[in-house]
Amino acid sequence: MMAWSLAWRQLRSHWAAGEVRILFAALILAVAATTAVSFFTDRVQSALESQGGLLLGADLVVSSDHALPVKFLQQAQKIALKSTSMQSTPMKSTQVLEFRSMVVRGEISRLAEIKAVNAGFPLRGDLTIANSESGAGQIANSIPQAGTVWIEPGLANALTLKVGDALEVGERKLVVSAILQREPSRGGNMFNIAPRLLMNAADVPSTQLLQFGSRVKYQLLLAADAPVIGRYAAWAKPQLARGEHLEDVSEARPEIKNALEKSRQFLGLSAMVG
Repeated sequence: MMAWSLAWRQLRSHWAAGEVRILFAALILAVAATTAVSFFTDRVQSALESQGGLLLGADLVVSSDHALPVKFLQQAQKIALKSTSMQSTPMKSTQVLEFRSMVVRGEISRLAEIKAVNAGFPLRGDLTIANSESGAGQIANSIPQAGTVWIEPGLANALTLKVGDALEVGERKLVVSAILQREPSRGGNMFNIAPRLLMNAADVPSTQLLQFGSRVKYQLLLAADAPVIGRYAAWAKPQLARGEHLEDVSEARPEIKNALEKSRQFLGLSAMVG
């Protein structure tokens, strides 16, 4: 008790002298500054990663050089149902095929990078289309209807196509219903060697382009809150077989990976200085 009494008297004395009050105020200021900077850096980091997802069209992609096992989609659907029952944002998913092929109009043929999409694409970002190459763009509210395609201006120029014209994709004739101006995951990719042709996945079998030995990229696109995506990635990594891998924006887009790494370093330094 003597020690507590002495400590209390000394505290009152220092408090009256103003030294402890200055120290206490400095401590509150330091904690508030560190908390504020940490909160700010976390929000900025989250926003950067979210905006990065717009360049991938999703938060996470399961990619393969062969048809993906159904277990990956089933797990996504299972998580989506669980999220719905918990009244949180459900996981969204859709599947995509990418391959290259020659497309033909009359006597003219050109190589195109074909993307066959299902309903829901893209999960992040928007598709922008127009009625002509110089027309005003508008955000598409769906994917191309069966029997139609959307093509980039480069392909329209090469084949002298306009909206309403038909072109041959494999064994199938498809009608150009829009000019594709912007597509998530498309811009800035150094491996784009041909203009894009976007089509409905339901039309792929009728083209007869996918044969034994065809080089096709199968993708399962996923979008959800960061913790949900993290749980799915942790489940999926041990399940991956030959030719299968996970991609997030930092892995699929090297230029974004560098930007995110530099931003993490800068924000971490800001938090430390704060």
